[in-house]
Amino acid sequence: MPSGRAVADALSLGNAGCGLLGLLVLITPGETGAVAVAAALVFAGWALDAVDGAVARGLQGDRAVGVVLDSLCDVVTFGALPATLAVAAAPPGTAARWITGAAAAAFLAAAILRLRRYTTRALAPRAPDHGAGRLYFEGLPAPAAAMTVASAALASLHAGVPAGVGPWLAAGAALLTAPLMLSALPYADVPRHLARGVRPWAAIAVPVVAAPALGVPATLVAWFAAYLASGPLVAWRRVARAGAAAPAGPGAAVDRP
Repeated sequence: MPSGRAVADALSLGNAGCGLLGLLVLITPGETGAVAVAAALVFAGWALDAVDGAVARGLQGDRAVGVVLDSLCDVVTFGALPATLAVAAAPPGTAARWITGAAAAAFLAAAILRLRRYTTRALAPRAPDHGAGRLYFEGLPAPAAAMTVASAALASLHAGVPAGVGPWLAAGAALLTAPLMLSALPYADVPRHLARGVRPWAAIAVPVVAAPALGVPATLVAWFAAYLASGPLVAWRRVARAGAAAPAGPGAAVDRP
């Protein structure tokens, strides 16, 4: 039987395979439904990445090789693919295509820098296990940013989206998520929250309210919009709680996370 490390590595490479397949679909001339297929492959890559993480956390010993491999594969699926997908969703020969190209470049750079930050911290001497007990990410995770862009690209093709809005959805998502990936805002690890019985409101409320009326693409956009907004909201709540807990009087300090 294959070892746990081999299984984790295979899942990571499968994630990269999803990214490569999505890129091939997008550059194939005349491929119908290319944007929808590529968007689905971003989500498929996230599923493999999530399982890979669960397998890797169960391993004992040196995890340096796994961390590096995971980040390299993530650059393909959560960096290059959504950046290309955003450009593909904008009509060729228009200002939206050129502006989306610039937004896509910013997104790709931010994703690479974020993954570098994660890899550096994970491999630092005596670094804490990033998987153990963690309920929040520092900054928007690259997979969530990628799925936000993929959802926007998918929604841009929906018949109900105004013609003047659709071409700009993916560009807006790329520009919005790029700085959030590099921020220090706290974003919930939703699967881990749910596994522990903690239920983030957006994970349940948005699909229930939005799906029947809006359809799948708009529901995905609404879900990720709520997730993006949750980072600043959680940070504000932490600051407010720290302020409430601070001792009163002159010179009282607030420890702001």
